[in-house]
Amino acid sequence: MAEKKQTTTKKEIKKTPISKVSKVSANNKKSVVSKSRVKKPASSVKKEVVKKAKVESTKKRRVIRATIVKDNSTKYKFLNVKVTRVVAHPLYRKLVKKNKKYLVSCPQDVEFKVGEEVFIEETNPISKRISFRYVSKV
Repeated sequence: MAEKKQTTTKKEIKKTPISKVSKVSANNKKSVVSKSRVKKPASSVKKEVVKKAKVESTKKRRVIRATIVKDNSTKYKFLNVKVTRVVAHPLYRKLVKKNKKYLVSCPQDVEFKVGEEVFIEETNPISKRISFRYVSKV
């Protein structure tokens, strides 16, 4: 008597867990059971995120020299500063001054005057428009 070959349908495969499904090769011989899907525990995911945060905190931050344009430190705890850069024109190679204004977080106990030179440092965003903090006067 002829033996019936055992085949599995797609519906049966979907119903059974992956660890129990065995693949059938071209010769209709059962092969090794496929690996089951293993999810990482939540604790290992958290550890990876913490490690990335530590790497970012050790990053060297940019310190820039700036001139105070407006002093709002007594009322709002921030300064309005202007950073001037000298850049070569891409085509003509003439040196051109470029200005950029930034809002800088600062302590209220330090007094500032318009026109003073200060050092500011990049930080993580403190608010929507403030991403720098005051370091020291020049």
